[in-house]
Amino acid sequence: ICDGEKEEWKETYGDDESVIVTFNADGTGSEVYDGQYEEYTERFNWKLDGNKLSLKYADYDEVSMGRVEKLTSTTLVTVYEWKSADGTEKEYAKTTFTRIK
Repeated sequence: ICDGEKEEWKETYGDDESVIVTFNADGTGSEVYDGQYEEYTERFNWKLDGNKLSLKYADYDEVSMGRVEKLTSTTLVTVYEWKSADGTEKEYAKTTFTRIK
């Protein structure tokens, strides 16, 4: 994302929970969730076009479209918006990651 090589970014949330997102130079990646009670991994293909970030998860048909609000050598801030399940409300997620590799 930042320098065209493998990068790992971490977000910590809650008391003992985190996610490490890896972006590989070949356009593949993964999210490793480490929760208080479980750990799991989701794999995806990614593409960055300007500030638009798309993630196509291996286990889902949809592509997640978001935007990069901030990208430095140490900080990645992403924003995703989507409609609620019933389509009546717009939902929003802003995530701040710290680069670990």
